[in-house]
Amino acid sequence: MLFIKSRPAVCRYASTANEVVGYGINSMLHSLDPYTEYYTKEKNDELNTTLTGKYAGIGALIKYNNQLKNVVIDQAYANTLQQKRV
Repeated sequence: MLFIKSRPAVCRYASTANEVVGYGINSMLHSLDPYTEYYTKEKNDELNTTLTGKYAGIGALIKYNNQLKNVVIDQAYANTLQQKRV
């Protein structure tokens, strides 16, 4: 584990070379603009998923059934995990 100081008065631990590079890039960007941040591919993918609303699930329409007083799978979508199980 490497110890680096990425910003004034901010100490972080980096366990991989990619983390060291990421902290270095963020430090350089912070010196130019404190509101700019570098995202790794994984973090960028996570952000895009959050912003676009595209989530993966089991592939079924789930509804509350008033008669049964329970949540039920109403419909399985084509070519999804749930349809393969039905």
